[in-house]
Amino acid sequence: MKKNQNSKKLAMAVLALASMVGMTACSNSGARDNTMVRQYNDPAVDHDYHHVHPTTHSATYHNRNVTAQDQGASEADIRTTQSIRQRIINQDSLSFAAKNVKVITIDGEVILKGPVENMAERNRIESIAKDVAGRTRVKNEITIK
Repeated sequence: MKKNQNSKKLAMAVLALASMVGMTACSNSGARDNTMVRQYNDPAVDHDYHHVHPTTHSATYHNRNVTAQDQGASEADIRTTQSIRQRIINQDSLSFAAKNVKVITIDGEVILKGPVENMAERNRIESIAKDVAGRTRVKNEITIK
C-alpha cells in the first residue's frame, strides 16, 4: 500500500511539473520582441520621415519628437555629437542651461533641443552645430526660457 501511495505522489508531481512546463511553453510560443511592430502600428507614434537613403535604408527624422535615445550609433554621428558638445561646453559665455542643450545626431543631421536663457545663446549654439555638421544639416528646436 505504501508503494502505491508513493507511486501516486510521484505521478502527481510529474503531472504537475509537466503542466507547468506546458503552460510556460504556451505562454512563450510565438514570443518575440514586438517593440518595432508595435511602434510602427501605433497611431500615436509620428512616422513622418522625409528621406530614406537608398542603400542603407536609414531614415532621417522630420517633424518627429526625437529624444537623446534616438542618437545615431554610427561613428560619424557619435563624433559629430561629441564635437558639438565639446565646443558648447568650452563656451564660457553660455549659461549652465545652454551647456546642457541636447545634441542628437541621426544620419548626419543634428537636432538641438532644450531651453536656454536668451536668443544670443540659441544662435551661438546653432552656429557651433552648423560649423561642425554643415549649414543645412541642423534643426534648431532650442527654446528660450
